[in-house]
Amino acid sequence: MAKKSFPRTYRIGLWWTVSAGAILALIAGQGTLARGGIVLLVIAGGFGTSMAAWEHGWLRSRLRSFGTLSVIWVGMLLCAWIAWRPDETKRPAIVSKILVEPFQVGQPVTVQIIAKHVSYPEMKLFGYWEVFLDKEINVYRGSPTEQRTIEDGHWDEFIKTTAKNSPTDHVSLQMPFEKEVSLPEGMQCSDEVMKELISGQISLYIMGVITDEDGKHITPYCAIKSARRAVVAYCQDHN
Repeated sequence: MAKKSFPRTYRIGLWWTVSAGAILALIAGQGTLARGGIVLLVIAGGFGTSMAAWEHGWLRSRLRSFGTLSVIWVGMLLCAWIAWRPDETKRPAIVSKILVEPFQVGQPVTVQIIAKHVSYPEMKLFGYWEVFLDKEINVYRGSPTEQRTIEDGHWDEFIKTTAKNSPTDHVSLQMPFEKEVSLPEGMQCSDEVMKELISGQISLYIMGVITDEDGKHITPYCAIKSARRAVVAYCQDHN
């Protein structure tokens, strides 16, 4: 009994499916795919498209084959370039929450930044942060405008300090790709200052950025913790 061959229409559909899947994966994965994955997708997409062209009869002559294959592989290299190039608008990490240990006299202020690396596996991340102690108008039901002025002033000063000291003061962060980690921060303060924190006379301002090596991808975070609040409050314009 003669073996039935795989129908030509099925073969064409299969090769176009391989090609389209690889191209869509490259475009959708811009800045997030591992380099080895990009190479494999380029090979799969180029091979699938080349086989589809063969089935369609587009490679019957040398000249036509050269032109068709050139277009196919140049197109795949363009897709590879898109996937390889990091998305300039994407943040390198997501800060999901900021935790502050209860204020206690004789103990340092302890902060945990819960974050996840979401850019691409090879990207190295660095952190810059500062904590400030200042009054918080909102806890006294004061003027929101005055509170915003305080927040913006601290943030502007933090950004200036970070830009000036970044070559020496940054911290290399151990953040495996797509795994949530806890980044510790904190400060030591006197018993008198801690009593002011506990009473709510002053609040803790937490400011920082997670950035890549060249500073093009930045995740900012800014929050306030007061003894008068049950949870951390996030600054409106700096997250």
